[in-house]
Amino acid sequence: MPNHIGYTTKTQPTLYWYVSKPVSAQFEFTLQQKTDPYSFDYVEPLVETTFYSSVNAGIHALSLARYNVRLEKGVEYTWSLLIKCDINNDSRNPVASGAIKYVAPSYDLSRRFNRTRATDLPGLYAQNGYCIHSII
Repeated sequence: MPNHIGYTTKTQPTLYWYVSKPVSAQFEFTLQQKTDPYSFDYVEPLVETTFYSSVNAGIHALSLARYNVRLEKGVEYTWSLLIKCDINNDSRNPVASGAIKYVAPSYDLSRRFNRTRATDLPGLYAQNGYCIHSII
């Protein structure tokens, strides 16, 4: 994950993650509002779900629309995806997590997005902090 907050232009973005080899396992996906690390307040997750899946090596997607969740403008969220490969040893279960924030692009940036070729969009998004990805 990047060491900064990944911005999104969508209230229901799709989060992408990568696995280096095929895996059949239980997955745990969590999305919640970011909290102060020094606070003892509990924040109920917006999404906390477990599912079993077999996936091939490569990039995979989790759409927040599937969970009927919308991000609020300017609010920071954390998300994580855990692959439960070993139910008896949590330290062997890979997890990826990151921070995401819905930030509507400025008028000028929206125009640049609209005028940019599809093949050049990832670079333009990344240059402006709009990047959501994870590697497991």
